[in-house]
Amino acid sequence: EVLFYKTIKMSTDEEWDTSVNETTGDKFNTKTFVKEVATTAPEPLIPPVTSATMDEAVQEASAASEQVQEIAEKTEQVKIEESVPKAAPVAVAAPAAAPTGASSENPSERKHLLRPKHTDGTEKAFTEALDEESLAFFNELTQKKFSEQAVAFLNAYWEEVGDQADFIFECAWEVMKYADMHTKGINYIHLYEEGNDLDFNIGLYFYEKLCKKVLESNEGKKWREDPKYKISMPTMQTAIVRKKELREKVDVNFDGRVSFLEYLLYQYQDLANPADFTHRSMKYDQTEHPEITKAKNALEKVNHAIAEYESEKKRLEELAAKPGVKGIGAKHQLAILHASPLAEELNKSLITAEAAVRMVMRKFKGQAGSANAQAAGVKPTQGSLWWINRDLQEKKKLYGKR
Repeated sequence: EVLFYKTIKMSTDEEWDTSVNETTGDKFNTKTFVKEVATTAPEPLIPPVTSATMDEAVQEASAASEQVQEIAEKTEQVKIEESVPKAAPVAVAAPAAAPTGASSENPSERKHLLRPKHTDGTEKAFTEALDEESLAFFNELTQKKFSEQAVAFLNAYWEEVGDQADFIFECAWEVMKYADMHTKGINYIHLYEEGNDLDFNIGLYFYEKLCKKVLESNEGKKWREDPKYKISMPTMQTAIVRKKELREKVDVNFDGRVSFLEYLLYQYQDLANPADFTHRSMKYDQTEHPEITKAKNALEKVNHAIAEYESEKKRLEELAAKPGVKGIGAKHQLAILHASPLAEELNKSLITAEAAVRMVMRKFKGQAGSANAQAAGVKPTQGSLWWINRDLQEKKKLYGKR
């Protein structure tokens, strides 16, 4: 109607009230028409903008952004899960209690060795504080097994984090190995050769499993409910945020991988940092004491004996599941496996390792990290001694004679 009456002819300037429809020639009252159009016109297609509508628009945009973020995170998680080979869970026995010898200080009274800062107060990136020699030392260390990286960290920071050694050994180290086994498609611990690092996707998988084990499962209750282990608790993060964190903060040498040492430095970053770690470690002679090396070698022989024993056990279990004479024979062999030559060899290696560990513990008792020893340039060994003793206790619990 508005378009139809778009052009109207006024008879004269004084005759405002009477207009003529040029198409039909009909006269009508202009004032009345305009008034009717104004009062009956439909609502405008775009409503006027008010503060209320602006708030609604902001809320809708925020909700849409969250949906996009959620979709992106799910997509990222699917990529991670698809990149990890499916493997059966590995049963890990609860460790035997062993004295840590760690500092009994209150965690709230720890010495804080904060990361170096720029002049504007912002934290320096991990690698900014590492010179070429320190970075080379760091890279060499991250090529060693997970356990050796943990020992090096504990040796450097025993006073600060020695009371977290149980968590590092029993929880973080086990989950790190479990993640590495999955990426290599290994189902059984006796077939696994300990690795040294993970790629970023498996690093995300490691953090996901660690968070679930420590923060959600019944198994992790003893860690999360004990204030002593507060500094060891991981932080829940989305896959996107975690990957950014790994790239920008955890990956010290920018090689696109996550070593156990990098995890430890990141987790305990209020007490440790790469520059301080390399400074503490490099100022001592890196030669390991022969007695410690001897004990470690003895424990390694135990590992080999365990691998042979477990391989035979697995073979017999598979045969025992079959019908007929072979199955019956395998069941009989399985029943007496604990008295077999393999079991005797395993027990012998355990006795030898125990003697070697006892000897080294006795030798270094009270002087592993003493001021006199450090002043003489002797490498701190508290972490090394604790680790080999704990490793021995774990093996004895699982395979020692009952």
